[in-house]
Amino acid sequence: GSSPRGGNGGEEQLPAAAAPQEAEILDMEMQKLISGAHRRCREVCTELRKRQMATDAAKRECDKLDGESKHLKAEAADLRRSVRSMESDLKRQPELLVEREELQLRVRALEQELAALTQRELLLESDRPSSRGS
Repeated sequence: GSSPRGGNGGEEQLPAAAAPQEAEILDMEMQKLISGAHRRCREVCTELRKRQMATDAAKRECDKLDGESKHLKAEAADLRRSVRSMESDLKRQPELLVEREELQLRVRALEQELAALTQRELLLESDRPSSRGS
C-alpha cells in the first residue's frame, strides 16, 4: 500500500520540481520577448523620426516650389499680356505703314507746291516794275 502511494508522491513531486524550471524558462523567454519588443520599438521610433524629418524636408521643398510656381505664373501672365500687345501692334502695322506712306506722299506734294509757289513769287518779283523808272 505504501509503495503505490510513494510512487504517486514521487510523480507529484516531479512536476512540482519541474515547475520552477519551467517558470524560469518561461520567464527567460518572456524577457527575450520583452527585450525584442523594446528593441523593435526603438527601431520603429528611429524610423518614424527619420520619416518625419524627410516629410518636413519635403514640405519645405514643396513650399519653396509653390512660391517659385506662383512667381513663374505671374511672369507668364505678364509675358502673355506683352505678346497680345505686340500681336495687336503687328495687326495694326500694315495700316500704320499705309498711313505713313500717305503722309510721306502728302509731304512731298506739299514740298513741291511750296517750291512752285516760291518760284512763282520770285518770277513775280522779277517782273514787277521797279520804282527807279518812275
